[in-house]
Amino acid sequence: MFDLYESDYDHTKIDALVAYARENQIEAQQLALDASQLIAMTKERFDSYKDSGFFKRLRLRLSGELGSLERGNQQDLIKMQKYAWIYLKKLQEQNLLQEYAILTIRNNLQEVLEIAGENRAAIINLVDKFGDRLRHCEKNIDLLNGHVNLLKWRASIKIRGYEQYPELCRIIAVMFDYFRFIQDKNIDYNAVIGSDDVEVILNDISIDYNKKIVHSQFTEKLIDEIHQIGFTKYQQLLQLEIKKLDIDVSENFVLRNISSYFYPVLFRISLDTSRLENIRTREDKQQMIPIFSKYSQEAIYNHNISYSLLQIANEFLSGCMIVTTILARNIGSRYKYQTHSY
Repeated sequence: MFDLYESDYDHTKIDALVAYARENQIEAQQLALDASQLIAMTKERFDSYKDSGFFKRLRLRLSGELGSLERGNQQDLIKMQKYAWIYLKKLQEQNLLQEYAILTIRNNLQEVLEIAGENRAAIINLVDKFGDRLRHCEKNIDLLNGHVNLLKWRASIKIRGYEQYPELCRIIAVMFDYFRFIQDKNIDYNAVIGSDDVEVILNDISIDYNKKIVHSQFTEKLIDEIHQIGFTKYQQLLQLEIKKLDIDVSENFVLRNISSYFYPVLFRISLDTSRLENIRTREDKQQMIPIFSKYSQEAIYNHNISYSLLQIANEFLSGCMIVTTILARNIGSRYKYQTHSY
């Protein structure tokens, strides 16, 4: 892994990135997610990931061009990881990260601890600082709890039919509904973070949010549950839109733009209907798991790292907030750039 000695780097590049982040808050959150996933990448996975969206975004922002990607090597990876680490630290120090993005960044950095070696203490320190930032969000809780519509929504949660879904699909259903409510009522995303709402919501739908699950189990269990509820119903659970613009969020847009371990898997499975429908046996399922997980599984060094259902639920909520914010930003500039199909 790269060393964290910070004097040996081009200060002008980092200063320019931080300055850019101040003026472009939405892209800064996306690049912070990219950076946290890049830090966890091992040398062995460099070749398979150097053409991925998150790697290209970071390379473009650091070097200003993409032409040298084809000639990239492991030294490029180590150098970029160092810049990614410093970039994350600077964003944290200057309070430029949004709370809703920190939830996913912390999940991504949990993987880094498995390969950190002598860097472990420094990474734990950064994760702890992110935790302190989230705890400071408690100042927003009174404002959030005072929202009459939110109180009504929480009060009616037990009669909304979530009990019909198996465990993971139940979490998906309630977190996506909760996000749609937050979006519909124009509640500040950051006001939600730091409250105990997600814990309360999961408890109300009979989810043990302290239960742990590893990534491969998550994908396998989700496939089983989708077969139980039906593929059409599953796709309905994932529907997101930018309501003011009447635009739906596509699976491909999520896969191109979100760097995390669990959230993209939901949309990778949704995108690949034919493969899911062809699963008939356990052997079929085992062969499909790496395909459905490829946008996150290959980046994971230790597939036995466990995440709590609360962490996963928070990543779902954070992912919805980030992807709709990025899409709304991109839609606002698409006539200028004409680069994306949504």
